Amino acid sequence: MTLQLPGFERQKRKSPRVMAKLVDAGSSPTIGCKTIALFRCKRCGWDSGWRDDNRPDSQIRRGIPCEECNSKLETNHADQD
Repeated sequence: MTLQLPGFERQKRKSPRVMAKLVDAGSSPTIGCKTIALFRCKRCGWDSGWRDDNRPDSQIRRGIPCEECNSKLETNHADQD
């Protein structure tokens, strides 16, 4: 292990984001054939509901950050500081 100089300590890393994965996607004729998507978190079961998503398909497949899990991580991280 290498020694750290005073004043040059490494900062703690943030916890990785928990992502809600894509469950279903399609186009909605009722809102002008826009892409809509449904996301669900496998960790806590949070469901996004159908949301209008205008990102490219490859970005939609990556998912979105889970609102429930990430809010818990942020509060836990703030308590540790």
